[in-house]
Amino acid sequence: IVRLYDGKVVVKTKSHSTGTPADYFLTPGEELVYNNKTFRATIRKFKLLNSPVEKKRIVHPVENPTVPKFAKGTWYMFNNQPLDQVFHQLETMFHVTIMYTRKDVANIYLVGTFNISDSLEVTLREISTLNNLKVTKKNNKFIISK
Repeated sequence: IVRLYDGKVVVKTKSHSTGTPADYFLTPGEELVYNNKTFRATIRKFKLLNSPVEKKRIVHPVENPTVPKFAKGTWYMFNNQPLDQVFHQLETMFHVTIMYTRKDVANIYLVGTFNISDSLEVTLREISTLNNLKVTKKNNKFIISK
């Protein structure tokens, strides 16, 4: 599931034996739900509401998205969390140090699901690529920079 809160994004699919590649353009308030068994994507709307009291975005889906049913404990998810919080959680999970400058990750939020079997290096590279950041590994530490 790809859910867009702000800006504009294109989701590209690869060609499979049962389908052809396609580009899906999302605008704020739209989500793309991709079924990796049928290789079909659906775009649907969800409501974005801002709460002035909590000063954070509250999302009310129009309908419940179909979420893949993973075996218990095989994945972890970040749901619109600030990137510095994500890095802190990854440090705790993987018992490593992740170094970054707060201004480099300010106002960046992450929505994503990762497999537990993925290495931390793979996960950090995916997060960094999505956010135009660079990840370097040095002496069992990961350095994130612009």
